[in-house]
Amino acid sequence: MLFGSGLWLVIQSVAGPKRSKIVRTKRNEWPIFIDEIASGIQVGMSLQEAFFSARTTLPLEPRVRFDRAYFQVQHGASFNDTLQILASDIHSHDFSRLVNLLLISNTQGIGQLSSLLFDFAAAIRRDYDLILEILAKYQTNKIAARVASIAPLLVLIFTSSRKEVRDIYLTSEGLGVLGVITLVSIGGYLSMVRIASFPGVKL
Repeated sequence: MLFGSGLWLVIQSVAGPKRSKIVRTKRNEWPIFIDEIASGIQVGMSLQEAFFSARTTLPLEPRVRFDRAYFQVQHGASFNDTLQILASDIHSHDFSRLVNLLLISNTQGIGQLSSLLFDFAAAIRRDYDLILEILAKYQTNKIAARVASIAPLLVLIFTSSRKEVRDIYLTSEGLGVLGVITLVSIGGYLSMVRIASFPGVKL
């Protein structure tokens, strides 16, 4: 029981760093794509040309969707309609905002689109930097919760090294106490993490 609860706490501690790694990966995924579009427009490409040329910077899964969309546009599909289809297929808040910006620029002719795109990419990076800062603070609180929750388990392990104490633990009453302490430790951990969490952060 003690081993299982300790293992559970260790598994929970791994989730925070893994989430931070995912955020760092996503931080540049769409901004690099957006920067590439802006650079293409600056060198004289049309928006459509720059948009599909930038797809080479994307990971494999979205790039396949972009290749299919490029093929459809090459064979007469509307660029605006293709953008909207891509936005519905690719579940990304950042990409949806980009599509809205491009649709507006395509219909109303926003000047200095390349500068606007560079600024938009920088804004996305700042958003992810803020999320990383929040996750770092959350992880600090999570470590404190883990230390506070595992302390009673460590005390039980140390005291059980004495035979007379171990014999008491092996009675029905002792096992009941062990079960209560384990549940209280896990419950306290979950409560402390929940209190210290930052609601509204979506990855």
